[in-house]
Amino acid sequence: MANDGIKGWSGQQNKALDRWRAQGIFDAEAAQSAPTLISNRRGKVAIDHTLSLKTTDGTVICQTRYVLKATGGLSVQHTFNVPKSLSDLPRIGIRYGLASALEQLSWFGRGPHETYADRKQSGRLMQHASSVSDQYVPYILPQDHGNLTEVRWLKLDDGDDLKFCITGDTPFEASASRYKKEDLLAAFHTHEVSPDTQVWLNLDAQQRGLGGASCGPDTLPAYRLTSGTFHLNYTIDCGDSG
Repeated sequence: MANDGIKGWSGQQNKALDRWRAQGIFDAEAAQSAPTLISNRRGKVAIDHTLSLKTTDGTVICQTRYVLKATGGLSVQHTFNVPKSLSDLPRIGIRYGLASALEQLSWFGRGPHETYADRKQSGRLMQHASSVSDQYVPYILPQDHGNLTEVRWLKLDDGDDLKFCITGDTPFEASASRYKKEDLLAAFHTHEVSPDTQVWLNLDAQQRGLGGASCGPDTLPAYRLTSGTFHLNYTIDCGDSG
């Protein structure tokens, strides 16, 4: 998140990074409801779950519904409600911690390099293949990396039988990395971070644009997150996508 402010420097109070720290974004308290099982006369079963993330300036509510599809895939529907007091968040989405063996990465979206809402025109909209390890960008100041925009589907696999496939109802943003975001945020040098034993998959309804707040004007208003309701709907399965 170096583009949102420079870690460790003074005079950063007007940068997004320090604003988020002051709001308690990175230390949000999570509370979740017990899952609720719902079924209808046709035998369709759904599970509803609510997660609250409480910060100093407000609470983000994430309501999730899981539905087992007739084809065998799992439909996941997230609804995020963001209060006006938190109208400039870094991202809105979820994160999965997956098996280390899921090293191979393919997707249909912009690429092959990382892209963001305000820096994506050089990314070609097509099917791409890479690896999770190659998504890491060794910035001098460790920060978030490897974001992918306008993703239709994404697949992680071990080159054999183990697969984790995501197909979006609408285009979404995503990233797969072996570096946990909490570790990147705490580090000041590249030698202070090392690959994790898990693959961290991030799926976002929307992510804040890069802008240039570390050394110039902040992200343009058109590429910031506003308050309101956001949706992230997709299907998880173990078959082939695309």
